[in-house]
Amino acid sequence: LGLISDKLGLEGGFWSFIGEMNDNLANFGFAVVGIFLMSWLISTVLYKAKGYDSLQINRS
Repeated sequence: LGLISDKLGLEGGFWSFIGEMNDNLANFGFAVVGIFLMSWLISTVLYKAKGYDSLQINRS
């Protein structure tokens, strides 16, 4: 998207955001990893809080 923005001279809030993300690609990677870790943590807490780890499985 950054290349498209540069070649076509696109401007605006969205394109500015894309340009900043291209300039700080490492920060984008940290954000993705942070979102992944927070999702995993929230999932684990909900799994334990709802007691899914102690469900009985009935096999027929």
